Amino acid sequence: MASSKRNDDTEVIRLVSRRLNLDEAAVRNMLDIVSDAVLTALAAHHNVHLKDFLGFSLHETKTRQHKNPKTGQITVIPASRNVHVTPESAFQDRAKRKLETILAVNAAESEALKTAARYLSLASYTVVESPSLAAARDILTARPVSVILAGPGTAPADVWALARFVREHPLNSLASILAVGQEPPHRGLEAGLCVLPNAWLDPALPPDDLFAQVESEIERLSEERGYFQKQIACDIPTTPDAVQAAIDFLEQILLRLPFGEEERFKLVTSFREALENALRHGNKRDPDLLIHAELLVDLEKLTLSVRDEGTGFDFASHLAAASTATALDMAQGNIARGKTGGLGIKLLRECVDEIEYLPPGNTLVLTKKLPLKTASGPGGEEPHSVS
Repeated sequence: MASSKRNDDTEVIRLVSRRLNLDEAAVRNMLDIVSDAVLTALAAHHNVHLKDFLGFSLHETKTRQHKNPKTGQITVIPASRNVHVTPESAFQDRAKRKLETILAVNAAESEALKTAARYLSLASYTVVESPSLAAARDILTARPVSVILAGPGTAPADVWALARFVREHPLNSLASILAVGQEPPHRGLEAGLCVLPNAWLDPALPPDDLFAQVESEIERLSEERGYFQKQIACDIPTTPDAVQAAIDFLEQILLRLPFGEEERFKLVTSFREALENALRHGNKRDPDLLIHAELLVDLEKLTLSVRDEGTGFDFASHLAAASTATALDMAQGNIARGKTGGLGIKLLRECVDEIEYLPPGNTLVLTKKLPLKTASGPGGEEPHSVS
């Protein structure tokens, strides 16, 4: 998202004026006085440290000569006096927090959530409070957000819908979603596709613990946001409609990744094969079971993990057969043994770079390398600008 950049002090003057209840001309005069005082101190060869803000120091160099090693020509470099400005460490720490925005969705007007939001503001984080999910969506569309704190009283279906909206939206697809409420014991069996939050938090947590949870998520994000582009987890009911909804959702995510049309088709085909196998063979169409899918995209590859709640199968022999036999040979062999299926692994091998089954065979991991031009992010962009 492009941001407008101001090259003047208008906004700072306005904010200080409001905080001190002074007119803007008086504030500007105060800043001029501080500037003159700093320069006077530097002229007297005193370093200046404005507590928890900026440090000012005067650096002087003497006249010196420089000899060009190629031509032997000697150049006289005149003496200079320069002011060096460095942020104080406390200011650096506050700046890092200020750049992290927390969106608190408090439809039920929880006092614990209000108090946690106040603590976060006092710790210099930027906190935006929203009275409803509809207002939260408008905020998420307009500005970057690091952590979304969905307060108690938010229905699980609304949490899943919010998570889907966030993961699909280019601006905040990596935002961490913390839902304050009990995790439903049977997630989404009736609601359909569920895009999951990062965590469900006990609604009885005191404000101090809510504050700590948010700080923990911000720390994790600061380590991962430069490497991961997508982190999406889904629960999918074992029904054809829910599986199709998951395929459609994942296909929309692929449209924002740097794959060509043919590669996207292969990936969608592999997603479909993996999810439908989990539906038919893993969960055996049992509507009381779930399919769990996780999509991770880093700077090098896309990884899709699909886990069913079945007992698994002899994946080693199927992998071995798929690596040597042709699709026709496999079909003929299966028919001779009175079996069906097994060709999906052959298809998957042609669609992705790597396939792996985890014991006991109910978890399939598909890996596809990103195009080489995405070494610094899709399309050659910086990773943080990728959605």
